[in-house]
Amino acid sequence: MNKRIALWLSLCLALLAGPWSAQAAVFKCADASGKPVFQDRPCAGGTPAAAAAAAPAKAALPAATANSLWKASAPGATVYLMGSIHFGTPEMYPLPPLITETFNRADALVVEADVLNVDPQAMAGIVAAKAMYPDGVTLQSQLPPALWQRLGQVSSAMGLPAELLQRQKPWFASMTLTALTLQRYGFSEELGVDQHFLQQASRQTKRVIALESIEKQLGFFDAFSPSEQAAMLEQTLDDIERGPQFLQDTIAAWKAGDDGRLDDLLNEEYRADKASQRMYQVLIVERNATMSAKIANLLQQGGTYFVVVGAAHLVGKESIISLLHAKGYRLDKL
Repeated sequence: MNKRIALWLSLCLALLAGPWSAQAAVFKCADASGKPVFQDRPCAGGTPAAAAAAAPAKAALPAATANSLWKASAPGATVYLMGSIHFGTPEMYPLPPLITETFNRADALVVEADVLNVDPQAMAGIVAAKAMYPDGVTLQSQLPPALWQRLGQVSSAMGLPAELLQRQKPWFASMTLTALTLQRYGFSEELGVDQHFLQQASRQTKRVIALESIEKQLGFFDAFSPSEQAAMLEQTLDDIERGPQFLQDTIAAWKAGDDGRLDDLLNEEYRADKASQRMYQVLIVERNATMSAKIANLLQQGGTYFVVVGAAHLVGKESIISLLHAKGYRLDKL
């Protein structure tokens, strides 16, 4: 299994930056003395753990100057495609004027999943069904003892008792820890590129089109075997111990519009590592095929669309860009 899986997932799946993922069943509150405490129920004035995690000083990131923006053309239709970083920092903004102007001209915003337009009650049921164990089953009982012990050590060091993860399946616990860790690095889901444009679309009353549902994205992980999920969790713990360098390198390449470097960082190890190839096939290759078909349909309908998907989907030989080109559409990098 690839050694950078947690941060890779944060760059290819919108659901990780949704308001239900890392926060589910884990809340950060304050006790009578004002000391931060984690608990499995909401608290008066409390905020979700991932949103309230203490953030150490973060490394300076280069100002946005380039980024990757592609244009796909067909008679009477134009699709602009931009790779997203689902978690962001204030230093990522403002985006280059070309990107903002292109978005403003579009008839509709197209995203992986509309994470700001969900029914909380319905989503809670979906999360409970796909990401949480039923009563009587615990995460500890499903993991090798050594992995559970290591999970406890890492989560306790973050101020999060492992007992609060007991009902979460391994893949969901992995996402909880990933989102919490990204917050500790100073990154926020509210500053992710997807949410930036979703908020802009709301202000402009611009139509929003979702290529996938959150339920569909959750289903990808629920379909992985228990051993695959355990391996994902173990590699997440490795990621946490390695620190934020990979994410910083990825954002630097994203800002520079260096698609080759992005592909090396995001996808190359997954293509080469046998233990990771199935995950790459499910989360990148198969989704790229489905999303590119939907984007091609928009090109056939006509109009102007601004598409924002995870950066991992727009780079490499099996990218949405390559698939649209193979379908006969003209692709230009702006």
